[in-house]
Amino acid sequence: MNGPEIRKLIENDLRAAISRLGPPPEPVPITATPWVAMSLMQKAIRRGREDLALRAAAALLRDSPERL
Repeated sequence: MNGPEIRKLIENDLRAAISRLGPPPEPVPITATPWVAMSLMQKAIRRGREDLALRAAAALLRDSPERL
């Protein structure tokens, strides 16, 4: 097996794993100022809280996309 064949096998395995997860959940934006949302997103990422980071990012995208 060579590099491209191995890469193709890994890509197929990854696609299959992702398809089993289904569509990602729709994040519900938090109600906060852009500064609080930026701070929350940064802290949530550092602490591994994907749910909070996504909600803060959704709020920034809605209210202040240039800060995202």
